[in-house]
Amino acid sequence: MERQQNPDFSGLKKKLAISEETPLIDVSSSEQYTVLAFNLFPITDKKMMNTKLINELVKKPLPDFIEGLALNVGKPNKEKVLITAQINIDPNIQTVGNYEFTPYVKAVYDTICTLFKEGNTFITDNVIYRALNDYSDNQNAGAEQARMIEDAMQTLENVKIKLDLTEHYQLNNVDDPNGGMTIESRLLNYTRIKGKIYGRVVNGYQLTSAPILYQYAENVKQIQTVQLMDFSSADLPNGLRLNSTPERIIIKQYLMSRIESMKHTKLPKTILYSTIYDQIQKQYSKTENTLTAKQMRTQRENIERILKIFKHVRYIEDYEIVKKGNKYNKIIITP
Repeated sequence: MERQQNPDFSGLKKKLAISEETPLIDVSSSEQYTVLAFNLFPITDKKMMNTKLINELVKKPLPDFIEGLALNVGKPNKEKVLITAQINIDPNIQTVGNYEFTPYVKAVYDTICTLFKEGNTFITDNVIYRALNDYSDNQNAGAEQARMIEDAMQTLENVKIKLDLTEHYQLNNVDDPNGGMTIESRLLNYTRIKGKIYGRVVNGYQLTSAPILYQYAENVKQIQTVQLMDFSSADLPNGLRLNSTPERIIIKQYLMSRIESMKHTKLPKTILYSTIYDQIQKQYSKTENTLTAKQMRTQRENIERILKIFKHVRYIEDYEIVKKGNKYNKIIITP
């Protein structure tokens, strides 16, 4: 039987809204400030970087990269080449963040790259929050996620990376990449400014260049494009709707990345529960296992509810939860 097309899901092709943000100053008096006006361009899908390098940044503590890291990269069962990466944490800038490239920071980074790719050079915490959750309405970040987004922005600004991508670019016939084959940059270059969007003046970030790791992933064609999916949408049945939490964002991003790989390669169609727990764990510590049995049970509930949404909107055809004795072992995906 022919598979149905994905439905038009909750009007997500609308512009990301910003009209309900509280203005910092009255627009009528804005002439006394140097305030640039910006448009906010809609996004219709999400971009996720899927290079070995960025996945290593999520796995390991950033200090592991200070002395430098060499990675063999290339397609499975094909020629492998070497890239090198070295991290430098800016000592001149203080931050409340912990200088870690966590799964949540990676999700924020992917979101910023998506916004930038669509032409958005001025963004705010609330714009990031809405795009992170695929919201099309005026939801604003609560205190916890506003703090986490701010911490992520500071980490992306304070961490510098030096890359030698020569062999990987040569393997992919990238002759003259923007920025060169040996690059050094902050993970994200921006300045904090006041900007005007839809007549309101707000604090935000002006992106001053393309994010370095996105440039690399795009040049070697390792960008995953996924559909937008608002888990709080009124188009979902009441029993499926989910509010946003950092853990649900991490699970959603991880599952979608794994499922996209399944759809476009011959990789196994199974996901171990332990790998999902590991993503949650890395948000809090990359060196210690601190998830309790109760926390893992909560995350299993989140995982299954997210999978039910994936099936409802036909992002996947089906899934099966497999136990080993009394232990939740793996998920078999029918993409």
